Amino acid sequence: MTYREDTGTVLYRSKIKPGSQKNFAIFPVLDWIATLTAHIPNKGEQLVRYYGYYSNVFRGKRQKEKPQEETEISWKPEVIEIEAPPVLKELKKRWSHFIRKVYETDPLTCPKCQGEMREQIRITVLHEIAHYFGIDEEDIEKLGY
Repeated sequence: MTYREDTGTVLYRSKIKPGSQKNFAIFPVLDWIATLTAHIPNKGEQLVRYYGYYSNVFRGKRQKEKPQEETEISWKPEVIEIEAPPVLKELKKRWSHFIRKVYETDPLTCPKCQGEMREQIRITVLHEIAHYFGIDEEDIEKLGY
């Protein structure tokens, strides 16, 4: 694509199309913009182009080649329902043990101050709630958060 300032036109080059002997088109600037923006879908619309195996041509060819008998399923799959194992409370309590074992660090201990994380989370949440209600940083520090 080349803009020719002297003529006020856009020269667009492409591959040679079958049935056409030229590989270029010359557009006035406004026509080029209109042609280009014609490919942009309207608000709320979706533009989908299918190529190759998923194109309409190939889907039609496959539909013609496929015998109608194959489209109907003559058997029904057997569904076997298996009950999920009960979740043990002990396993739920041991999640921190497994993290300690794998990552060699305690997830319930603050890495900065070595304090208990539950207390640190409580302080952080209260601190953010105070900010939400417009309390200044100095006032929050006076309250201990």
